[in-house]
Amino acid sequence: MIRKKLLSAAALMGALCTAAEAQEAFKSLAAGAEIGTTGAGIELSMPVYKDLLVVKAGVNFPSVSVNVNTSVDGIGTDINDQIREVKQQLAEYDLEDPLKTTFKEDVQLSARPKLNLTTLKALLEVYPFRNSSFHVTAGAYFGLSGNGLVSADIYTDAEFWRNYKSVKQEVHTLNEMYDGQIPGYESIEIDDIDFNVFGKTLRVNEKDGKGHVDARFDVWTVRPYIGVGFGRSLPKNHFGVQFDLGVWYHGTPVMASNSEVKFNSNAETVLESMPKSLEKISVWPQMSVRLVYRIF
Repeated sequence: MIRKKLLSAAALMGALCTAAEAQEAFKSLAAGAEIGTTGAGIELSMPVYKDLLVVKAGVNFPSVSVNVNTSVDGIGTDINDQIREVKQQLAEYDLEDPLKTTFKEDVQLSARPKLNLTTLKALLEVYPFRNSSFHVTAGAYFGLSGNGLVSADIYTDAEFWRNYKSVKQEVHTLNEMYDGQIPGYESIEIDDIDFNVFGKTLRVNEKDGKGHVDARFDVWTVRPYIGVGFGRSLPKNHFGVQFDLGVWYHGTPVMASNSEVKFNSNAETVLESMPKSLEKISVWPQMSVRLVYRIF
């Protein structure tokens, strides 16, 4: 009987403690603004067990992009070679030559590579020492810009693309006119502009009146995170500062493109295989400084 009373008393004490702890959960709310290697961001923090376990949710939003201009040799040369073949055949059969377009050997390209850092995050902070602001953080970041951590759009200059479309249509019209009508005449079409990168064939298509191709390096959408830091998400006073250092894991980057077509073994190979150094970039470092305001 005494044993049962002791067990009942212990159970009651446990229930009271649990209830008291539950009342402490979510009793506070803090907001933070950060800047770091995952971009700028905002977040909200709440305690789930006193101030020793804290849940955080937030968003990191900016993406970083730059404009790059360069020139590439060879594309215009290849097209001029095909135009000469057509002209030679027209001359051989004493046919009228309406082709006047030629291309410069180099093509002006403009690129806009972008680092896509827009993410949501859900994290749990653990403060192992009651009187210290040192904490361990675990959770995940969630990509909001698709899977492409790094992406780029590449454009030719408008003049090149205009001339390319014009001469391609002119040659196609000649072939329709003479193929089958002139004995021995062979169609010579101006090729699509294809090139091979990392075992995939990309084709230049029209966008905004220019030749265009895109590429990106896809990683996981859900990126597990682990880190450590100092400073509290729920400061003792209204204002506080936090410093965090950690990494998220996003897997091995994989190149993808909306410009990809069926593999063309005759296309020029620009890059044969992905650099080993790029394959090894499976984590992204997180270093941030955060200003925190405790709302209540």
